[in-house]
Amino acid sequence: MDTDLLLILLLVLATLQQVKVMALVQQPIRHDLCDLEACKCSSDGKVNCNCAFTNVNRIEINKATVNSNISFPLSVSVIQIENCDLVSLGTDSLRGLQALQRIAIVNVKSVLIEPNGMAWDEDRSYGTDSRGIDVQIARSTVQISDFAFQGSINVISFSNVFFSHIKSYAFTNLNNLDKIQLSDCHLDNVEIQAFKKISMDKLIIENSKFLSHVPSRTFFEVTCRKELKLFHVYFEHLASLSFMVHALNTVKIESSYFKLIEGDAFHLKVKGNVFIEDNYFHDMRDGALYGISSQDEYEDSELLFENNTIHLYEDNALRLNSTHFRVRVNDVVFNTRCSCSVHNMRYTDKIVCEHSNQLVKYNVFLAHQCKVSQSNVLQMYGLVVLITVLICVALGVYAYKKSYHQYCYRLLNIGYVPKRKLKKPKMMKNGIKPTIIVLPYNNDVYRETEYHVLPEKLVPIQPIEHEMHKLHSIQTDM
Repeated sequence: MDTDLLLILLLVLATLQQVKVMALVQQPIRHDLCDLEACKCSSDGKVNCNCAFTNVNRIEINKATVNSNISFPLSVSVIQIENCDLVSLGTDSLRGLQALQRIAIVNVKSVLIEPNGMAWDEDRSYGTDSRGIDVQIARSTVQISDFAFQGSINVISFSNVFFSHIKSYAFTNLNNLDKIQLSDCHLDNVEIQAFKKISMDKLIIENSKFLSHVPSRTFFEVTCRKELKLFHVYFEHLASLSFMVHALNTVKIESSYFKLIEGDAFHLKVKGNVFIEDNYFHDMRDGALYGISSQDEYEDSELLFENNTIHLYEDNALRLNSTHFRVRVNDVVFNTRCSCSVHNMRYTDKIVCEHSNQLVKYNVFLAHQCKVSQSNVLQMYGLVVLITVLICVALGVYAYKKSYHQYCYRLLNIGYVPKRKLKKPKMMKNGIKPTIIVLPYNNDVYRETEYHVLPEKLVPIQPIEHEMHKLHSIQTDM
């Protein structure tokens, strides 16, 4: 009996052990970064991963994928990943990391941020900073999917980064953000509404290049409470309404290069001052900066446009919105020859242009050169008109005289050959053509002159010798 009980117990234990092993086999094995050779974790929650001099060159994190075997430890507070070939942040990579404060990715050949890959919106249940996390990416090539950055983020900083692609809604639904800063970055392909519905204090872009067309509404429904700063930025093509930002306190656009800037490229609603200084506009379209408007009802805000260079420009390119603004324009250089063909150009007393290999004030050039040329043009036009009138009068007189003479000849039937072909007149018996000769009185012909032809019987005229002989015989008889 005891032997049977012992056998039963052994069978039960074996069955339980088999079930446990099967459960372990079916459960996906997950490792956090601390299990990787390239990563080191400290007791204070810091994780540092360096792929250099290790067999690890790819770090892919995706909690939404069942087969994923890498995740962040839940107690992590600071994450730093560097010197890897590939870092991929999949969907919900930061979910559940309540203690997280900062994540930094440095010197990575390719960084892929999937939808919700940088979304963090955790409730901090203990005394840590509740403002959000800091995201820093430097010296890397980055591709950002739609809805990648969301939630409670304090700072988003990119330094020396090449953006191969930024999709629409890549940065969206970000509240209470301190700043977005791009330094020494190159942006190649930015889609429409890449930055949408963002509330932040500062937007800073410096020493960076937008290598391709910046579409309309790239920055859309963006609230910037303190400052918008563009310093030493290159824009290949800035389309209309590219920057739609409001509630600004200060705007600084300085030392930047605009290859082509369309009308109303900056649609900004500003409460404070605007400084546009030391920029180069290669091709400036009509009203390029007119969309910068002031919300200061007290009209204490200032718009300063100073020390800027313009190469190509349309009429009204310098049209600025002066409503509620104190506009100041100084030291504007037109990098072309002075031209008299410009119309509706404002601030000509503040603009210099090239004339005779030297820079002159535009208003002085217009006053001295354009008036002289305009008077010369008017004189030339007047001379041409006068010659044309004289030629027309001469042709009219000639045509009138010719038609008048033809009319007279038609009445007199002298020297006038009608257009229609007439029958040849019959010859008289003596071989003479019949001819009618009209001799007007005093050679005057009037419009009312009438000619009446009365046929009479003609008596042949005797030769004059016969008449003289007859006259002599009569005198002899007497």
